[in-house]
Order: sequence, then C-alpha cells, then structure tokens
Amino acid sequence: MKNTGTDRLLSVLFYILCACFAVACLYPFLLVVASSLTDEVALMREGYRLFPQHGSIAAYRAIFSSSTIPDAYLVTIFITVVGTALSLLVTSMAAYALSGRRLYYAGAISMFFYFTMLFSGGMVSSYILVTRYLHLSNSIWVYILPALLSPWNLFLMRNFFNDIPKELFESAKIEGAGEFRVLRSIVLPLSLPALATIGLFYALGYWSSWMPAMLYIDNTKLYSLQYIIM
Repeated sequence: MKNTGTDRLLSVLFYILCACFAVACLYPFLLVVASSLTDEVALMREGYRLFPQHGSIAAYRAIFSSSTIPDAYLVTIFITVVGTALSLLVTSMAAYALSGRRLYYAGAISMFFYFTMLFSGGMVSSYILVTRYLHLSNSIWVYILPALLSPWNLFLMRNFFNDIPKELFESAKIEGAGEFRVLRSIVLPLSLPALATIGLFYALGYWSSWMPAMLYIDNTKLYSLQYIIM
C-alpha cells in the first residue's frame, strides 16, 4: 500500500518531534560541558551559556592536578561493578531458595527479611556493628558488604521466580540436575529481565553511595566520587 501525502506529512512531523525531544534531552549535558569550560568569574557574573565568551580549562587543571578525583573514580567504579555483581549473585540465590516450596520455614525466613523493611536498628547500632564487629573501617568493602542484599529486590526476584513454570524444575530434577544446576541453567537464563532491572537498582545505589565514606573512611584514597562531590 502506497503512503499518501497525509502519511508522509505525519511521518515528517513525528521525526521533527523526536528530533526536538532528543535535542531537549541533550541540551542540559551540553550546558554542563560548556560551563566546565567557562571562566569561573564569568560564570558567576553572566550565568550559564551554551557558547561561553570567556573560556577556561582551570576546572580540568584543578581536577587533574592531584590524584583525588581519579582515585575517587576508580573507587566508585570498583564498588559499582563488584558490588552489583555480588548483590545479584546473593539476591538470586536467596530468592531461589525462598521461591516455590524447596525450603523449610521459607515463610518465616521471608518474614525475617520483611521485618527489616519495616524497622531499622538505627545508625548507632549499624555503626557499632560495622566498626567493632565487622572491622570494615577504612576498607573499600564497607561500601559493598552492608548493602549486599536489599529485601525489596529479594522479594521482586522471588516473585519473578515463582512465575516460572514448575514443570521445568520437575523435568530438570528427573534428569538429575541439582539445585545449583537448575538455578544456573534454567532459572537465571529465564530471568534476564528481572536481573537487568534489579541490577540497575543496585548499580545506581552503589554509584550514588557517599554515606559510608563519611562515617567509616579516613583514608582519602578510599573516598567515593559522590563523597568528593558532596
């Protein structure tokens, strides 16, 4: 079927709207880049401009004159990548154990996780736990281990696992597959959308982490990027 003049006009309008939306999304990023290349005095006097009249690379010179910012980037990238991978591993294993009817007292254990979503021990108790018992002060693992498992993400993944047909588990058990084989070969490949969603939640949390640096870190080489910015 041939496109009529009205169809072509609508297509052009849609492309124009999409282009305008793309430019609107790109504009704040370009404004940040332009402001980073603007002289500080001119920025304070004239405000933000997409095309600065008084250019300067003093901001970049200040960033790279010391190792603080590069070290903070490395720390943040490490805790984001490693923390997200470990959190997904622990969350998926715990969710698999609590899904279905493969674990005794699964309801009571789930209630134990749910209780932590309603009531918190507070900052004092967590500080004592991290410093006196876990001995994570001035360690990069203080960013990862206390935030390794989120009960909310655990329940999301458990509910996703519950929707997988039980016949797949039964056929795998008949073939002699163990629990870890079932999890690795059947459950996780079928749960890629859930893993991607929850992994994004974890990655955003680790990337934005700055409170552990304020409470537990004295070594400037272990500061996260968000703490430096804050």
